[in-house]
Amino acid sequence: MVKVKKKQTGRGSSLDKISMREFRLFAMNDYQTYRHLEVFADNYAKKKVKGIYNKTKAIQGLANNAVPRLLKKYGKDYGNIGTISSSGKKKLGQALLSEISELIDWKVKEIKAKKKKKR
Repeated sequence: MVKVKKKQTGRGSSLDKISMREFRLFAMNDYQTYRHLEVFADNYAKKKVKGIYNKTKAIQGLANNAVPRLLKKYGKDYGNIGTISSSGKKKLGQALLSEISELIDWKVKEIKAKKKKKR
């Protein structure tokens, strides 16, 4: 079970390093969660090829969409962890983006190779 540090304000909780690592490992090893992250990687790869990729927006997208889904799935499998602050979600979004960055780069190469074949 992951222990989450409580903030002084009581408006959620922040993530410590151990919790962050556990959530990242869970996201990469849980099939449904990983497939969900693959959709984000596809989207970000397409944006990189078009030249409209924005890392800040990518982190925000993961923090607002993938992180809540990840936490809900984690809660179902291992017990409810409570709420997490927006800064904690952003940190987890950054961590997830760093985890899938290699996948994004691989998909960019794949998309560019398909474009070359079509010519």
